[in-house]
Amino acid sequence: AMPLSPPYAFYTFWHWMSVGLPPLLAREKHGYGGVYIIAQGVPFVAETLDLLGIARERLRFNGTTYRVRTMWLPAPMQVGLAYRDNPDIFFLFRYALLDAVSPLPGRKRCYVSRAGAAKRRVRNEDEVRGILAKYNFETLVPETLSVREQIRFMTNVDSTVAPHGAN
Repeated sequence: AMPLSPPYAFYTFWHWMSVGLPPLLAREKHGYGGVYIIAQGVPFVAETLDLLGIARERLRFNGTTYRVRTMWLPAPMQVGLAYRDNPDIFFLFRYALLDAVSPLPGRKRCYVSRAGAAKRRVRNEDEVRGILAKYNFETLVPETLSVREQIRFMTNVDSTVAPHGAN
């Protein structure tokens, strides 16, 4: 069994996509076929693993006691250093996601709205969106789309404007 780490990577989409998922993909590429212990009640983690073809039977949830014969405790990954020192992990991550969602044609600009979030909202978002519309920015509201839809939406984005914490 392998608990996904670091634990904070379970609870925010950005940390999951940038810290939790890339090392998992590297493990999969190198033949790991065992069980992952993931967070209960965080749908984007299980949805991403499903999107990438990792069977639900291989998932267990934290908050439960398990008896295992062998457990790997992966070292936490520091995002900037991991990608700088291992550029292949970035490309593995990128192409695994692109292959899973069928990229969109063309090019676009994106504004990531936090309209559905309780925190970190842009106070003058209507004004910001009005200005960005003049430059043909499309709006993405992450909370209204599945993980697959969010990733696919971003496959042809050339530039993004987003407040901190906006996926």
